[in-house]
Amino acid sequence: LQWGVINQVCEPDQLLGQVFDTAAAIAANGPIAVREAKRALNHAGRGGIKAGYRIELDAYSRVVPTADRREGILAFNEKRKPQFKGEEGYGRRTEADEPGRRFPGDPGGSGSDMR
Repeated sequence: LQWGVINQVCEPDQLLGQVFDTAAAIAANGPIAVREAKRALNHAGRGGIKAGYRIELDAYSRVVPTADRREGILAFNEKRKPQFKGEEGYGRRTEADEPGRRFPGDPGGSGSDMR
């Protein structure tokens, strides 16, 4: 706990309840942001630091134009619970969307190499 590697410890008989509580807390967030966070975590450790930065930047780019992001900011400023709807925005396309396409930072790709 002190190192931040884990955030909670519980007795074995309380584990399932804690799992459901954590899942509910995650599910209460915007579905697009949760999906993008899961996608980034699923790619963590693959392809090196540049690939990781690309995936995180892509996830951010997909969340920024959404109505859910605007709703989250408004709800925070108005001190109320957000009402997320999962409405898509117009984020950048990724290799997952277009297999074989070269993206900036790829060896032989176009654009910035994200140094």
